[in-house]
Amino acid sequence: MATKLDGAWQKLFDKYNIHEAIERDGYYIITADQIREFREPRLMTKFDHNEDLPIIFKEAKLSIMPISRSEYRISNNEMFSELKETTFEVDSFPLPGYIESITADSITSEAIALNCSYLTGMFADFIGDDEIYPTVSGKMSSKTFSFNIENVLTKNLDTIDVRNSMIEIAIDTSASCRGALVKSFLQKTYALLSGEDNFFRKMNVHIIQCDHQVQQDTKITCREDLDYFLSHEKLTGFGSTDFRPVFSYVEELSGKGEFENLKGLLYFTDGYGVYPDRMPPYQVMFVFLDNGDEGPQVPPWAIKVLLDYEEIEE
Repeated sequence: MATKLDGAWQKLFDKYNIHEAIERDGYYIITADQIREFREPRLMTKFDHNEDLPIIFKEAKLSIMPISRSEYRISNNEMFSELKETTFEVDSFPLPGYIESITADSITSEAIALNCSYLTGMFADFIGDDEIYPTVSGKMSSKTFSFNIENVLTKNLDTIDVRNSMIEIAIDTSASCRGALVKSFLQKTYALLSGEDNFFRKMNVHIIQCDHQVQQDTKITCREDLDYFLSHEKLTGFGSTDFRPVFSYVEELSGKGEFENLKGLLYFTDGYGVYPDRMPPYQVMFVFLDNGDEGPQVPPWAIKVLLDYEEIEE
C-alpha cells in the first residue's frame, strides 16, 4: 500500500520529469528546497535498508545519496549490499575487566556499540593498527572528495563527487540529543534577540524548565549568565508534559513585580501537553520539532512554529 512517502516522491518525479532526466543524463540532482515542496528532506532521503525505499525507486532500481548540504543525486547506483552467511571463524573480543560502566548485555545504542568496539580492541584488529583512538563524537562536514560506485543497469562504475556533506560519526541517545537540541535552541534564541536594534539593554529573561511541574527557573541578565547556564547547569525533568504550571508560575512572578513589561513567552517542547484555558496578557509562541506532520494543535491565541533539526543545529 502506498504511503505518504511514496506519494510525495511520485509528485516530485512527475513535476521535475526525473525519469526522463535520468534516462538522458544517467542521474538527476535534486535540491533540498525541491523536496521540501512536498515534505521535509530528512524524512524523504534517509533509507537504512533497501526495503525502505519508495515504490518509485524500487520499480526503476534507483537510489538516492547526499552529495552536499543541500543536494541529492538520484541514479541507478547500487547503494545496498546483501550480507551473506560466512564460514569464517568468529573472533571474540571481551570487554576489559576493569570497565564497570558498560557490560555486554547493556549495549543499547550505536554510540555504546562504538565505545565497546574501541575498548575491546575490535577496531584496532579490524584496521590492523594498534594506535587508533576515538576523537570526535557527533557530526562534522566532509571536504570535497570523489568515489566510484557500480551502476546496476550498465554494470560500469560511476564517479560521484561529494561537496561538504554531513558525516555522522556517532549518534547520541535520545536523552542527550534532547538536551543538546534545547541548548542549541537557547543559543539561537539569545543570538536573535540580542541582535535586535531595540533589544532591551537591561535584560530579564527566565529559562523555566518544566515537564508536568516547574523544575527550575534560571534568570538571565547578560551573555555571561547564559554561557554559565549552558556550561554548568543540567536540564531536568523529562517526565510527562503539562504546559499550565509554567503559565501559573509566570503569573506568580508577575504578581511579585519580577517583570516591568513582560513581552512574551517562548515555549520549546517536543511533545503534546495540556494547555491553559485562558489567554495570558502577553504573547505566546510554542516551538515544536518538525516530525513531518502538522504538529500538535495550539490554542487560537498562541503562535505555533515548527523547526527541523537542521535549523536548530546550524
